[in-house]
Amino acid sequence: MLLQELNNETKGKDSHTYLDLYTDIHTLANRMNQINNEILDVKDMLKNTKEEVKRLKKCLKVISAHKQVLVDQSEQLFWKFQNLLPVEQLHRDAPQFFWNRSAVADPHSINNEFLNQIAPLLPTSQQSLLHSTPLYKFRNGRARWNKDKGHLDSTHCPHEEYWDAQCNLCKLYGHIQWNCPQHCCLNCGTNCGKKPRQCKNKKSK
Repeated sequence: MLLQELNNETKGKDSHTYLDLYTDIHTLANRMNQINNEILDVKDMLKNTKEEVKRLKKCLKVISAHKQVLVDQSEQLFWKFQNLLPVEQLHRDAPQFFWNRSAVADPHSINNEFLNQIAPLLPTSQQSLLHSTPLYKFRNGRARWNKDKGHLDSTHCPHEEYWDAQCNLCKLYGHIQWNCPQHCCLNCGTNCGKKPRQCKNKKSK
């Protein structure tokens, strides 16, 4: 409106100068309008983005809550399943199964080099393991190095009360000789955990 009034009043006066001036002003005005429109578009996009962020935050809360519910249910099912297992009976009836699958992750790979390194640290009762025990038993994860106590532990530990006990058969710590996978009860034919005279089970035919 103001530009139009100015144009009317200067009409006929140095028309060439004013014509170029008004053309430039008109071009700038159009560009300004475009910029204002773009600013409005950006504001709308920002508003929509904020609303989307709010929606995503709500979704994230719902997903996190659902995840926690699933984790809780998973833990409950795990404990129920664990309580259903006759652990002691399974260890007694299938010792070889647990013996073959009892490898425990250890930062040291028990090989000849490692055995040579720990040899001076082993108690006298385990020195014989360095010469009489086949190395494959260590490689298969049947023994692990107990750095805190300075001896080799068995990965076969069916009873918590014997974790610090040394087996008279395999010389490893973690079980007694009657639970040792190398033991075969004369009465029941398994490593039942009882002395033969105390075992009441009979060898299955």
